[in-house]
Amino acid sequence: MRIAVVSDSHGSWREAEQALAALKPLDLLLFAGDYYRDPWRWAQREKVRVAAVIGNCDWGARGPEEELLELGGTRILLTHGHRYGAKWGLERLFFRGLEAGAKAVVFGHTHVPVATYGEGGLLLFNPGSPSHPRGGNGGSIGLLEVERGLITPRLYKIDELKARRAGQSAAKIHFDDRDEMSYNI
Repeated sequence: MRIAVVSDSHGSWREAEQALAALKPLDLLLFAGDYYRDPWRWAQREKVRVAAVIGNCDWGARGPEEELLELGGTRILLTHGHRYGAKWGLERLFFRGLEAGAKAVVFGHTHVPVATYGEGGLLLFNPGSPSHPRGGNGGSIGLLEVERGLITPRLYKIDELKARRAGQSAAKIHFDDRDEMSYNI
């Protein structure tokens, strides 16, 4: 299962849309909040399912603050992260993921891409922001590939995905000295 992950588009969906085109085919889009309304029109046109949560900037939006998803036999917790202090550390997100029995916690809020594993193999995954990046990383989105209990996370720079779409090669964001990480959880 190929799952695109986007967060913190803040009303600027065009960057995400262009990058997502380079990741096709997709089975699902996870949207980790801030602006909840952004992915729906794209998903309807592309015929891709969406699971989305609201973030701290989704004033008046009606939607869940958290979703526990069962995808390909794998539990993924989707949240924005602001209620768990994501800007100050990942510990509360980690413990919430354990409490939920998840194999991965997908979150946003910080606008900084992260793919790291906690004790026991719990994946903490933040795609960054496609249009309002922080930390000097440039705009980014993520991809999770789930197959037989194995989650392979990938983080992509928006500019590199646009280059891929134009026929050039796209590099992944490096983390943990590797292009990608797989962990059988």
